[in-house]
Amino acid sequence: MNKIRISIILLLSIFILGIGTKSFGQELTGDEIDQLIKKMVDARLRHQFMGDLMIKRFGNKQPRIFRKRIWVDSPNRIRDEIIFPDKKKSIIRILNEDDFETIVDGRSILSRQRRHFKPRFPFLKRIEENYDFNIVDGGIIAGRETKLVVVKPKLKDRTNFKYWIDKETGIVLKKEVLRLKGENLIPIYEKSFTNIDYKPPMRPDLFRIKNKRIRRIPVPSFKTEEYETIEQARKSIKFPFLTPMNLPEGYQLDRIRITKERKNTTIHLNYTNGITSFSIFQTRGTIPLNFGKIFREENKSVDDIIEIERENRSIFFRKVGLFNMTLIGNCSKELLIPVIKSISP
Repeated sequence: MNKIRISIILLLSIFILGIGTKSFGQELTGDEIDQLIKKMVDARLRHQFMGDLMIKRFGNKQPRIFRKRIWVDSPNRIRDEIIFPDKKKSIIRILNEDDFETIVDGRSILSRQRRHFKPRFPFLKRIEENYDFNIVDGGIIAGRETKLVVVKPKLKDRTNFKYWIDKETGIVLKKEVLRLKGENLIPIYEKSFTNIDYKPPMRPDLFRIKNKRIRRIPVPSFKTEEYETIEQARKSIKFPFLTPMNLPEGYQLDRIRITKERKNTTIHLNYTNGITSFSIFQTRGTIPLNFGKIFREENKSVDDIIEIERENRSIFFRKVGLFNMTLIGNCSKELLIPVIKSISP
């Protein structure tokens, strides 16, 4: 009887050790990748926490570093405060139930009802097709034990990623984005928690606007519809919309949204390879307000193709006939330039 017990214990030990070896140091299977990504995506809203986040952006100049404080009380109660070293006052964003409020210098500049989209994971298959995943021990981040998920692209000259994940909760405590320069991987973006507390925030007033005199500026009414195919979307509007003829390898159409406002219609096409993505916005008439502001700040004139880099994102603008095309993506500009050039009637 003792021999049977010892055999069972040995078999269980081998099984447990086998799981540990699979989790640390070997490539993951498709199902394991699915489970890992879903856990990472859902973790931020499953756990109540507050923390200090440090963000670094690398470029030709010195890395720009700023700090963000985050409070998460529930999926519908989130507050973050962005602190820039060269500015006296921070930018506060509060999501309280359905109201989203951005406050700069004590004044509200945006108030709107949050749009809800059903969470989907169609990109999981594309991630498996375009990237290799590997898990190793990540050490200690913000006083927490982590797993390091190393994400390597299968195609050359694509972006690499590293994620340090809290072993207990699944929250991403640190993220690095790297690009190949010569034979070396160079970091271009990094964010990491310097402090995190998983106890629920004790101050409910953090999620309320204290100053009742703040004037809310309403956003013009709009209606957004989502479509599965381009053919369905084309039937819903009275004018043709343009699509790129040259897509980077591994990228596929993920979402199609058409937003109709009083004086304008915006077509939004989103393409992804699972982790990185880019969006093409087509409007007839004026440029969308958020993009128009960027162009004015950069003192750019609309000649052929405008190229702007902002916060680890590449933005391109091109006028094609009666339409304004805006392309924005978090992938390299070398991939995006052929895309914007290939858009034609």
